[in-house]
Amino acid sequence: MLLAPGGTVSILQSPPRLGERISRILREECAAAPPLPGKLALAEEEFFNGASDADSKARWSWDANDLEKSFGKAGFTVTMTTLDQQEDRLITAKDLSLWFDKEKSAWGAFVASALGDKDFEEIRQLLENRVKEGPIRWKWRSLLLKGTRNEPSS
Repeated sequence: MLLAPGGTVSILQSPPRLGERISRILREECAAAPPLPGKLALAEEEFFNGASDADSKARWSWDANDLEKSFGKAGFTVTMTTLDQQEDRLITAKDLSLWFDKEKSAWGAFVASALGDKDFEEIRQLLENRVKEGPIRWKWRSLLLKGTRNEPSS
């Protein structure tokens, strides 16, 4: 046993489904004209929350409930706190290249398929123009889990 009964473990996690959305950046940081940010928001919602296969769910769609269930099955009583976070983040050309790679980026492939090449390239261009101005306000939510190992039942 790695943790004695009554012992605690704390974990800070940032699930992808609680992460920053490029659609928010388009709307708030790039002043992109409608309907592009809304179309992207719908695609991102489907990408991060609509995972239909187990591999995609495990990678992109897990959340506080999944963590709580996993720790509960392992014999922990869990308390969970959601933290709103933000920072000024310098986005590089390499970041954009990785995100918008339709062959290697799951997000890029999904969004390009959902929106089409014209909108996909317009989003990329808007972001490329914005990052030249300096850091972007990056917002996301994290989960602070505190698990207490349950006493064995006698």
